[in-house]
Amino acid sequence: MTMIKVNLLPPEMVRRKRIGSFAIFVSICGLLGILISIFLFLPITKEVELTQSKLTSVKKEVSRYQSVLGELKKLENERTELRSRLEAISSLAVNHSYWPEVLYVISKSLPPNIWLTRLNKATQEGEDLLIIEGSSLTQAVDIAKFMKNLSNSLLFKEVRFLTLSKRIMEGREIADFKISCKLIKSTL
Repeated sequence: MTMIKVNLLPPEMVRRKRIGSFAIFVSICGLLGILISIFLFLPITKEVELTQSKLTSVKKEVSRYQSVLGELKKLENERTELRSRLEAISSLAVNHSYWPEVLYVISKSLPPNIWLTRLNKATQEGEDLLIIEGSSLTQAVDIAKFMKNLSNSLLFKEVRFLTLSKRIMEGREIADFKISCKLIKSTL
């Protein structure tokens, strides 16, 4: 036996019933979608709020540290400036003590009948060269003693005789001379 189903409801009512069931199905699915979205979105909004509060606190710390960083840069600039000033002062102190010692050794090396007329400092091949000009009453003897005394000192090396000229002054013969020597910086 086979059964046949016969729908006695008018087709309009069947269509409305189908549309009503579909509307209920769509409404339930939409409601489920909204509930799922709300349950998924709520933790994300809390995470976003937490991240925004962390970002705000980080921005506050950055602004605090910006002023500290500015102070550090200022202190670093002052440190660099002070370091350059200290190096300049140190250089002056070294150079200041250098020349008095050179002049002291030259004055101690002078024999009694010699006087100096000029001292010139030059640089030759990266070394300091001192050119000494002077005059002598006893001619070459005292000049040779002077050169020997300079050679024996710890400040000079390669003491060389450059020129010698004679002149008469008030009835006395005077020898004008020029000597060059290199300065030894390692002992200064």
